[in-house]
Amino acid sequence: MTDENTTKEYLFTHKDLDGAGCAVLFNTFHSKEMYVILCDYTDIDEKIDHLIMSKKDGEQHNVFITDICPSKECCLRLDDANKSKNFNVKLFDHHKTKSWVIQYSWATFDTKTSGTGLVYKYLTKNIKTKEVINNFVSAVTAWDIWQTKSKYRKKGKNLNAICKFIGLKMFIETFTKDITADIKELKILIKFLDIRKDEYVNKIIGTQLNKARVYTDGYMNMFKIIFATDYLSEIGHTILNHEDGAELKYVCLVNPITNTVSMRSRTDGVDVGKIAKEFRGGGHYCASGFRINFMNNIEKRIADKLNKLDYY
Repeated sequence: MTDENTTKEYLFTHKDLDGAGCAVLFNTFHSKEMYVILCDYTDIDEKIDHLIMSKKDGEQHNVFITDICPSKECCLRLDDANKSKNFNVKLFDHHKTKSWVIQYSWATFDTKTSGTGLVYKYLTKNIKTKEVINNFVSAVTAWDIWQTKSKYRKKGKNLNAICKFIGLKMFIETFTKDITADIKELKILIKFLDIRKDEYVNKIIGTQLNKARVYTDGYMNMFKIIFATDYLSEIGHTILNHEDGAELKYVCLVNPITNTVSMRSRTDGVDVGKIAKEFRGGGHYCASGFRINFMNNIEKRIADKLNKLDYY
């Protein structure tokens, strides 16, 4: 029998509001202390493989994976580990492009809610919870799966702004202590962030939307490429609802700092999740993304031009 002192609880969760929401719920409802490990799709496999390889005999590892799914190869290794007596895995995901994970008995998958929503159902089964916790989960869900008509949408927008400003770790710590922190201590901060967001979005739209070239993909769907480093969902949504974006089927938002491409489409438009999947990315029907390293090429082109420049 495994000694309770050798049992370790691990939470691998996505680096966004939804992933942070999962961590807040585990900290709130889970009876044991957890090691929270923040991940994205570039390092989730490496971090999980490290845990599998470093596990010592006699240790009990309970592993939770939320709002993110490792690769098919890594999931095979997780499944092998899960078959041992001292390694238990539970995964909760909702991204359409990862639907194949449902083949595993340890995976819970549902595209109709957020990762936070799935974790909430798991942790609070047969438990009556407070309304403020229900509101938190509903707000995260309304933001993450883009429920624009939800009464919780504004609260979700505020939570996302706070999460970006104070960082994931502090967000998890703050809302674990007080899940109503956005209603109390952070009111002034929310107003400031809302103003800053509007200014940034308007600046990007004003300087790029009209000047950006209209492209067509292989199915003759029209799209534009916009460069931005922040508020990508808001920018994408604003463009698709702008008079100058009426003919666009989707928009590609390129972040040159993180080497990522975020895609946004209309609810009755193109399934950008399928497009992202072609680039080893993923996401939802209307919101997806992938990573592409184009900075090296840009750096090389600039260096080559400067190397050949004769300015004397």
